[in-house]
Amino acid sequence: DFLETRAEVAKDRLGYVGISWGAITGVTYVAYDPRVKAMGSMVGGGNFFGLYSAKLAEKAAAEGSKSSDPVYHVARIAPRPLLFINVTKDQLILKSWAESMHKAAGAGSKVVWLETDHYFNGLDRAAVCDSVIDFMDKELVSKK
Repeated sequence: DFLETRAEVAKDRLGYVGISWGAITGVTYVAYDPRVKAMGSMVGGGNFFGLYSAKLAEKAAAEGSKSSDPVYHVARIAPRPLLFINVTKDQLILKSWAESMHKAAGAGSKVVWLETDHYFNGLDRAAVCDSVIDFMDKELVSKK
């Protein structure tokens, strides 16, 4: 809402990038806010009930927890551009959680796997950020 009040902000080219918890919560936010025209999700995931037994997952979902899991909302982002950056050695987000999000998002999303951990140790973090900026630039700035 604040960005829309700013004269220097192009209201028709708003994007969202979230890292870790910001990626997890951001998916649900972007899914329901059509003002956001593109999203970058870095080291996020979903389908957290996938670890539960079917009975426990059903119970948690019945209690309202399903609404907070982004895997149930990510498909609403399409056809807007969506970039997933996940890592192969993540200490916090299981590979199955990331893959569940990719699958639920559909074929239109872009998926990038990097050979590192949740904190991008051993990689040039600026280069990773530049790749996200390039994605946003292509999907937002060039659509003037």
